[in-house]
Amino acid sequence: MKKKIRIWIVSLCQRYASTFFIRFLSPFRYFPEEFEFIYVPSFRAVAECSVIPDVVIFHRILYPFEEVYKILDFCQAHNVLTGMEIDDLIID
Repeated sequence: MKKKIRIWIVSLCQRYASTFFIRFLSPFRYFPEEFEFIYVPSFRAVAECSVIPDVVIFHRILYPFEEVYKILDFCQAHNVLTGMEIDDLIID
């Protein structure tokens, strides 16, 4: 059996909000089964996850929350890829 690629989506949006559905739930259903997407609804939930992900995607989190830095430190310590999904022009 192939190892699943675990992708955490850290989001402050509700899981079934239209934005989350359009950007994640809908397109991810086309990914092969070896991809496992885990919705992480709060920063506290990250600490409760018992596995280390392969990728962490921050969904619409622009502000420098202290918890974001903790997650980034965790990812760096465990060689986890990180990314950010946003629809705003963050340089202006």
